[in-house]
Amino acid sequence: MNYLYYPLDYQLLGKTVEVTIPNNSCKVMLLDDLNLARYKSGNDYEYIGGQITQSVVFVVIPDNRRWHAVVDFGDAACTSSVSVRIT
Repeated sequence: MNYLYYPLDYQLLGKTVEVTIPNNSCKVMLLDDLNLARYKSGNDYEYIGGQITQSVVFVVIPDNRRWHAVVDFGDAACTSSVSVRIT
């Protein structure tokens, strides 16, 4: 797996995760603790987000808990110029 990981800690329902990426050949995912562990181990997992089509993506936090943002580049090279922030 070729991905970048960003721990978001505990977040409240309705907050927005803003992810800025210089290219759109990746998948942006918001995962909770359980699904992050499943993702890292190669098992089936559930996430919010998906394949991006623009350089800035907004994902709304669906409920109160600890969250993680993952930018999955598939077979493409990772880029370190990804920006993640909570608004």
